[in-house]
Amino acid sequence: MNSNKIIEPKSTSEAEIAMNLHYLAEAIIKCIPDDTCVGNIFGVGEDDLVMQLYPYAQLIVKLSDKAYDEGANFSGVFVYEAMEELAELFMGIVDRQNASPLECEMPDIDEFELDILRVIKTFELEVRRVLENSP
Repeated sequence: MNSNKIIEPKSTSEAEIAMNLHYLAEAIIKCIPDDTCVGNIFGVGEDDLVMQLYPYAQLIVKLSDKAYDEGANFSGVFVYEAMEELAELFMGIVDRQNASPLECEMPDIDEFELDILRVIKTFELEVRRVLENSP
């Protein structure tokens, strides 16, 4: 068996989901204050948090692909720049729960979908503004 063999994802979408998941998880963890940890908020470790974030990453890819198919003009930098804003919105939903430590729940995915759509639209408008003002 060749240990150097690269395993390709079954589809581009799976690779995009993985990339979005990585950057979303990284951004959410950065939003957590230094004096606490993922476990103190959600009652799970970072690895479990990443697994629980998978449906959110799927939704981000689905909605951004749909926007792109409908004519949105944004490049791959969306995944880097948008994740920071989405992470802040995600943690804002968590903070509003006023739950006891270790007992915060993951945000309702339908509620978070509205945030994703707003971020996509904002990013799209910003790219359009930049393109209109470029020589």
